[in-house]
Amino acid sequence: MSKSVLTGAMEAPPRVTEWQRFRRVFFGRKIVVFGTAIIGLLVFAAIFAPWLAPYDPVKISLTERLQGPSWAHWLGTDNYGRDTLSRLIYGARTSLFVGLTSVGLASVVGMVLGGMAAYYGGWFGATVMRVMDALMALPVVVLALVVAALLGGGLWNVIFALSVSQVPEYARLMAGQVRSVKENDYITAVRSLGAKDSRIMFGHLFPNSFAPLIVQFTLQVGSTILGEAILSFLGIGITPPTAAWGAMISNARDYLLQQPIMSIVPGLAIMLTVFAFNMVGDGLRDALDPRLRGRL
Repeated sequence: MSKSVLTGAMEAPPRVTEWQRFRRVFFGRKIVVFGTAIIGLLVFAAIFAPWLAPYDPVKISLTERLQGPSWAHWLGTDNYGRDTLSRLIYGARTSLFVGLTSVGLASVVGMVLGGMAAYYGGWFGATVMRVMDALMALPVVVLALVVAALLGGGLWNVIFALSVSQVPEYARLMAGQVRSVKENDYITAVRSLGAKDSRIMFGHLFPNSFAPLIVQFTLQVGSTILGEAILSFLGIGITPPTAAWGAMISNARDYLLQQPIMSIVPGLAIMLTVFAFNMVGDGLRDALDPRLRGRL
């Protein structure tokens, strides 16, 4: 056997970079690519809504009420004569803003509380976690309903209600991650060198605990959009005349037989949006799995 053959047989397989592994795992499933495309389309519609919407979404025209799909109104009009397509596009902006803002606030507050509770422990950690346990005793939607009912409707009240209902999930997840990471040798080494608690937490503990939190963030955006739609459907969410998918479905209840497209279209939009975020969350969970590092 030649020397070149032996040398080739002894060579280690090429190392797979983190980006290569992430890209192959994440985009290896067509359903994840489909979900990513839907989210990209929603973001595009939300950003360019003023240019994409053919009509003013809040403009009332009683002479054009309850019209079916036509060249003038591709998805028809509602009982106030407002263009359904325009309200659908602007509803995407409302849903994404509420979803991303609510989950963003909940994740930041939950990560800080959970991280501090796990790092310091003692009476402070026990108190924080018991409060989180008490909040988790209520389902997310029920807790959001209670807070929204107390505060009333409106965009920021809905965001606050949905944020409060999700803080316990991030706090408990972050606490578990910090408890695991802080036992590593490099944390002990940094602490022995005299590093302050703030540097240890924000420089080492938090960055090494982000992977499952990113997955949770993505999954929660879809759930939060569904929660906002529920609140708006019940009349304690986004206040009229702001376009919101849940409010559009609620407004169409009395016209299901006369104009079913009024409720079908926003219902499909909610379903596809929640489905897309769930698929992308599953894809991120697989791509960020540490057991797959270094493998294709």
